[in-house]
Amino acid sequence: MMKNYRITPTLLYQEYDSEDEMFQAFDDYLQSGYKVKETIYLCPVITNRQEEIILSYIHMKDIGEDIKKKIHRMCKSIRIMKPDYSDTILNIIGGIRNNYGYESHFKDSHNVLDRKYKNCIILLLDGLGASVLKENLDEDAFLNKKLSFTEHAIYPSTTAASTTSTQCGLTPLESSWTGWSNWIRELNREIILFTGNNYYTDEPTGRSGFDFIPFKPFFHDMKVKGYIINPDFSKETKDINDVLSDSLSKLNFPQPIVQYVYWPEPDGIMHQYGTYSNEAKEAIRDINDKVERYSQALPLDTILIISADHGHTPVKPINIYNCEVLNRYLKTKPSNDSRCVVFRVKDGMGSKFEKMFNSLFGEVFKLLPSKDAIKMGYFGDPNGHIHQRIEDFLGDYVAIATNQFYLNSKENNFNFKSHHAGITKDEMEVPVIVIRKY
Repeated sequence: MMKNYRITPTLLYQEYDSEDEMFQAFDDYLQSGYKVKETIYLCPVITNRQEEIILSYIHMKDIGEDIKKKIHRMCKSIRIMKPDYSDTILNIIGGIRNNYGYESHFKDSHNVLDRKYKNCIILLLDGLGASVLKENLDEDAFLNKKLSFTEHAIYPSTTAASTTSTQCGLTPLESSWTGWSNWIRELNREIILFTGNNYYTDEPTGRSGFDFIPFKPFFHDMKVKGYIINPDFSKETKDINDVLSDSLSKLNFPQPIVQYVYWPEPDGIMHQYGTYSNEAKEAIRDINDKVERYSQALPLDTILIISADHGHTPVKPINIYNCEVLNRYLKTKPSNDSRCVVFRVKDGMGSKFEKMFNSLFGEVFKLLPSKDAIKMGYFGDPNGHIHQRIEDFLGDYVAIATNQFYLNSKENNFNFKSHHAGITKDEMEVPVIVIRKY
């Protein structure tokens, strides 16, 4: 359903019930000869030289001659934090390698490893960004009191990219783990890298990302005993004490120990209930209390580094699975992550795709040719090693979220209340909490 509001003799405001209806109307107008004049927030403005039409699905009140200003004010100004690979968890990993006498091209710029330690532990709490920690815990809570500094998340600021980088000590450009799902040439489909399931149908493929882009832990060449400690994902209910107890049990050895310990919350809870929901607060308080007791039980000559793979921010979906005006230019469905979206465009259609995407989403997403994003250092050092699959995985264009929206390309998908993988400060700034047991 569409409502017409005549603003002036030459300006018409059309409001649709859904983005799906607006996308279709936009397509119809372009097919009939209208051109895009400008974009205001989520509203393309088209013209046929006789009149302008504002196409909208954002449901405005008090529609009058200041309609363009009102729409523009809805586009929130959000702080951006671009990737910086001189200040990530990889630099701390470089310090850990140096601690045991091994080289790394990542330097521990914060001097986290202030002396030699027998045991080094990285505890990664999924989604516990700096703003999440600050807003969901009291100032005198253990994790807030012990906060040492903040740093940049690996980009994309998402679990598959960041946890892999932390485990293997490589940037996404080096490992090719760039997001949640990706197009695998051998299978000619988008799969969830962790599980191997077809992203769009949920059907198993019998393969996973590890089959195509294997990696080794950052300590694989070091003469130390190393462990990757993850929760048992087959269990319906999980407790962080499971991984913390496992960690403690593996520290009772005479030789040096390195551990990567991972816990998947509060990420999942924030996805479901929201960044600053009561459920998130309760989960983070529980994590705080149990991690405090864990840190007290650590043996002497141990350093514990607590951080997060990324932060979180409140979001709203933009459903693009029926956006034919955009999808007609694609040769495969979108992939990677819904706030760092990879597009593969039909030959010769690049400029048309760019124009169409920016007409619809240019105010809330930064669209970059993938080669430019690589050169700009979004995924790691462009002058270093680049994985042979990067061209496949990053496609032709990358759309990077700069505002509160995510692009949903899958019908009947989970409705996220909070998300990540963009470059807002809430997603990109992660805490580093250092506990030293002398």
